[in-house]
Amino acid sequence: MKKYKNIIYAGTFDHLHIGHKKLLDMAFEIAEHVSLGITSDEMVKNKILSKTIEKLEVRSKKLEEYLKERKYKKRARVFVLEDIYGPSIGKFSADALLVTKDTLKNGKKVNSERQKSGFPPLELIVAPFVLADDEKPITSERIRLGEIDRYGHCYSLLVNSYLGNPTWPKLRGARKKLILPEVMREELRKPLGKVISGSVNQLNQVAQKAIRSINQFKIVPPVIISVGDIITLSLIRQKYIPHISIIDLRSRRESIQREKIYETIQLECGPASPAGRRTKVAYVKTQNKAGEINLEAGKRIKEAIHDSIFDNKKSVIEVEGEEDLLALPAILFAPLHSIILYGQWNLGVVAVEVTEEKKKEVKQLLGRFR
Repeated sequence: MKKYKNIIYAGTFDHLHIGHKKLLDMAFEIAEHVSLGITSDEMVKNKILSKTIEKLEVRSKKLEEYLKERKYKKRARVFVLEDIYGPSIGKFSADALLVTKDTLKNGKKVNSERQKSGFPPLELIVAPFVLADDEKPITSERIRLGEIDRYGHCYSLLVNSYLGNPTWPKLRGARKKLILPEVMREELRKPLGKVISGSVNQLNQVAQKAIRSINQFKIVPPVIISVGDIITLSLIRQKYIPHISIIDLRSRRESIQREKIYETIQLECGPASPAGRRTKVAYVKTQNKAGEINLEAGKRIKEAIHDSIFDNKKSVIEVEGEEDLLALPAILFAPLHSIILYGQWNLGVVAVEVTEEKKKEVKQLLGRFR
């Protein structure tokens, strides 16, 4: 016999992950019946990267699939939450509310409202967080931000070195770069995304095509990153400033002057910009050799992504050396549905939409670097 007759567990259930599943398993382990509240699309509008949260229809479908897979369906009741209370403050029959430390305060609000309405408080069961590789909680927000996958595995340039390895701190301190094996060079010449074709003499047209392509995506990209002098300069000539521009000022097509890029960005982002708003711009320098990925350069990209999301700051990362391979850490670290643009010699520009599958592909490629 189960400890509880009916408990309530509510959440967004966005990008249904191992943390959700373990809490669902816990709920059905301790209760005969579980009432599952799933937040409406309206209710999640103020969350971080809310535009990349899966629609209610998708979230509900994934939840239903898991309930069927685990044979919980007959013992479950699913309802849509339009606020934090739902039916829990009415005559709804329940013994307890399953929460985490993050949602405990909402559980207390529910009980406060129940008592005001003359109903007894629900027992609050505080479930432990399910932790990712970095010992931080697995959350849908972290998945949207591109930090972890649905199993809690971190996206890291050295992920294969530290997983389950107690000597990871020593490895991290000792290793400073990833080296592209000679056997992978031909493989990495294949475009990682959609090719926007155009000749050397059609750079403005290529940039216009790239902008149109970005505008056609169903979800507004949370971060747009350009990797390469030519694509960056071509975009800013169209008055389109990426959130992050990675340049090395060493194009083989034309001589690129730092001032040409910096002055245009300042003009478009300063107080005299057409939008009339000042946008903060960070200018960062780093080093990266040809055929390598410097971990410090990867760190700078990661920091710039964070600044773009949380501080609305644009960044120009100027690389001493070559930036060619830095599209890989850009894809690895960027939030889901971001767009990475990089030049492909003799083809044009490649536009990569950052998806869970694309992150997995890049993670596997980087795992083969030396």
